[in-house]
Order: sequence, then structure tokens, then C-alpha cells
Amino acid sequence: MNLRISHKTTLSVLLASCFLIGCQKETTGDGHHHGAHDDGHHAHKPLEVSDLDSSAPIPAVSATVTQDTMAGWNLHIQTENFVFTPEKVNLENIAGEGHAHLYINGHKLSRIYSEWYHLNNFRPGKYDLMVTLNANDHSPWAHQGKVISTTISIKQKIK
Repeated sequence: MNLRISHKTTLSVLLASCFLIGCQKETTGDGHHHGAHDDGHHAHKPLEVSDLDSSAPIPAVSATVTQDTMAGWNLHIQTENFVFTPEKVNLENIAGEGHAHLYINGHKLSRIYSEWYHLNNFRPGKYDLMVTLNANDHSPWAHQGKVISTTISIKQKIK
């Protein structure tokens, strides 16, 4: 049996496979593949704010999402007692500072370094977006054993 497969076919199959298995894993300078963890908060244990600084105010997070007029969705993250500090990623943890992690249907999509994030390329269906507040070492901030997070749902309609 003589089987000839073109480079174009091979590339198409490879790209489709990557999409299906989620090859867009986030890799950081430390070589750690952050997107490879699907446990909701991956390998980092929650960090109690009060364990780091008993006098620190407890951070809070909420979010809204609106459909973009051109394409996709705009996620707006509102925080209290928390400052985004992307310049301090992988440095010492300081209560009330850090970045956010975005999960879609329980799978980590990205780090977020500011209050706005644009999402695109959703297929029709319902999606749960969870935003966690994270310390500089990527540990999710927690208060009384509960991760400081918010979840919002979107429903992508057929275009």
C-alpha cells in the first residue's frame, strides 16, 4: 500500500491535534508549563493573606464581561485591597499584590496583569470564567481557607 500525505495535510492534522489537546500551554521563563495543570488552581497551594501579614486587608475580586462590538468578549476585573504588580512576578510575596489567573471551564487559560482582558474565538456554548487573585509566586491568595476568586458565565451564540 502506497500512502502519500502532503505537507499541507500533515500540517492541518498537526494543528487540529494541537487545538484539541490544548497545546497552547503557558510557559514562563522558569520553564514551568502553567497551562498544563487542569485542577482549577494547579500545583500552587493557596496562600493565606493573614499568614503573610496579619494586619493586611483581605483582597476581594469581582468581574463583569461584555460582548465586544467587533468580536469576542471584554473581561473587566475589579479588585479591592489588591494591586496588579506584573513587574514582581516570581519575586517575594507581598500581601495585596500580584496578578490574576483566568480559567475557562476549569482549565487555565492565562495570567492577567491588569484589570482588562479580551477573549476571543469561542465556539457556541456556555463558558464559566473564573478569575483568581494570585501572589507573586503564583499561589492563589486565600482567606479562611477559601481561594479569593470570582466566577462569571457567558453564552456564545452562533455568529
